[in-house]
Amino acid sequence: MIRPGPHLETQPQALWSDSVQHLGDDEWPVNAVPFFVFTGQRDRPRPGYREEIKFSVRDDKYITYAIRLRSGGGDRYMGGTIGLIYSEDRREVQPGAEGQLATILDIVIKHDNSIEVTCVGDLPFQVLRAWLPRGLRGLQMGLVDVMKVAPRLPPILQTCESEPDMQLFAKVLRGCPEIVRLLSGPGPFTVFVPVNRSFDLSAEELLANPRLESVIRCHISTTHVPLEAMYSGRPVSAIDGTLLMLSFNQWPRGEPTVNGVPIAHMDVKCSNGTIHLIDGVLAPNPQRGRPK
Repeated sequence: MIRPGPHLETQPQALWSDSVQHLGDDEWPVNAVPFFVFTGQRDRPRPGYREEIKFSVRDDKYITYAIRLRSGGGDRYMGGTIGLIYSEDRREVQPGAEGQLATILDIVIKHDNSIEVTCVGDLPFQVLRAWLPRGLRGLQMGLVDVMKVAPRLPPILQTCESEPDMQLFAKVLRGCPEIVRLLSGPGPFTVFVPVNRSFDLSAEELLANPRLESVIRCHISTTHVPLEAMYSGRPVSAIDGTLLMLSFNQWPRGEPTVNGVPIAHMDVKCSNGTIHLIDGVLAPNPQRGRPK
């Protein structure tokens, strides 16, 4: 019997789908998972390994299954493991197709007859066999062979250079050798990276600005602050002494901001820290008594 009210967990904890638990020499299991099939480029979720994302679905078969998970039919409280697969024509998944496992953390049923799914990306897989069980309204299940090796996370600098929305910030970072040496260390760091559209100038004009390094320093903290450690009113100190105040305008973690600047994407995991993408540039304001 599930008691009504808020989550029983203080922080949502995912049960990883055999991936993290069997990375040794044990025999790798073959798992049956339900498939959420997407098409196109806009509606296709692409979570990184252990990255939390949200997406919405409207198909009856997915809504029916999501209600089952919310009612306790999954392998964790109000959630469970699913397979995210891309299909150009939304046809049935065939053996040999590749996808990605994801662990559903929460499901919100909306008034417009859609559901919002919060999930965490897991390991990639390959479909061995697929079928349509009775009672799931056309939802496909399948046996999948999960990749045996967890993806290696790149460091912060490499992540910024490889992601299109962060490449301008990466070019600016390369103009600050001291900061590059710092971010090349083990960390863990928290970096608030402005997206490309946040800069009004080109990379060359930014590098010529004498105040560039002081602006960059206020975006970096040596305190590791992933999403699960965030709450409204939490202060984070940047390496220049600027106080960064986190807040959420919608409970529990909706519409996040840092010093009033919207956070566009949270929790880009890296080997030496976490990146949060922001829609703006923070202003340096070192506090008295703090390092400059």
